[in-house]
Amino acid sequence: MTLKRYVVSRILLAIPTILILLTTIFFLTHIIPGDPVRALVGDEASEEVVENLREKLGFNRPLLVQYIDYITGLLKGDLGITVLRARVSYVNRSEAVTVASMIRERFPTTIELSILAWVLSLLTGVITGVVSAMNEGKIVDHLLRLFFLFLYSLPLFVIGIFLQLTLGVYFRMFPIFGRYSEAFRMNPITGFLLLDNLIVGNFTGFLDGLHHLILPSVTLAAYYSGLMSRLSRSEMIKALNRMFCLVAEAKGLKKRTIAFRHALRNAALPIFTLSGLQVTSLLTGSILVETIFSLNGLASLFVYAAKLRDYMLIQGCVTVFALIAVIIGILVDIGYYFLDPRVRY
Repeated sequence: MTLKRYVVSRILLAIPTILILLTTIFFLTHIIPGDPVRALVGDEASEEVVENLREKLGFNRPLLVQYIDYITGLLKGDLGITVLRARVSYVNRSEAVTVASMIRERFPTTIELSILAWVLSLLTGVITGVVSAMNEGKIVDHLLRLFFLFLYSLPLFVIGIFLQLTLGVYFRMFPIFGRYSEAFRMNPITGFLLLDNLIVGNFTGFLDGLHHLILPSVTLAAYYSGLMSRLSRSEMIKALNRMFCLVAEAKGLKKRTIAFRHALRNAALPIFTLSGLQVTSLLTGSILVETIFSLNGLASLFVYAAKLRDYMLIQGCVTVFALIAVIIGILVDIGYYFLDPRVRY
């Protein structure tokens, strides 16, 4: 099987996977006890108002009909409507806020945070893992293992609050909330703040946006870099003990050269696999981080929608997360083809 045919088959297999996930989420959100319409308008609203909104949103129709309409809308690119941001607009459907517009507004913040945290966790984990493997059994190895085990055992909110208090409040090195300073507010172009500032040549605004992302991304990366470091260490120890590395050491090559030029390439496949899986984990982990640092991202939007039981918005967020997970999985599989010459489709 050629690489092209394999990619096509993986995409076709991803379709039922996404469908099963969306179906599960759809019925779970509707089975949970409670009335989302009543939660939205409040207990003081009359039954007439509640029924009008329920009819406007289609919640009074049979569940199977709602499901078919939902799937049909997805095929057309329509994620539905939400009144989450316009509580008084339920009388007029034209004033309702679409799910797609809300996701498009919040999506860039989560992606920027996740990418920066992923890069930090990957670099930190791999470098410390290699250093730990090169010094196996020595004090440096023990200290690094204990440090990352300690980080991995801490909840995300503890790490975030600690960084806020130390680097944000006491030393005033980084902002502790928000996405940017008000002085650098600008009309979005792509929606990605860092990219938009680079497009218009506003490097000061770019640095300000990056400055606001440092603490959140370090918080997210600190938690996941421990797992990356432990995997890198174990794979590097296996590679360094293989015959080709022992022969290279016997020929007089420096251990650093052997580790980074030869052993790391052989240990790259499981590290690459974990790094791909971590992308989706970072997206879910960003829920707490966005809440702690008051970042208006997609993850915090999902939590807010869950509190109000906004069915359409919950399903829209899950759809985006599912698509990202599937795309990352396909990219990881394709990456095997280039990293390992033994892998052929």
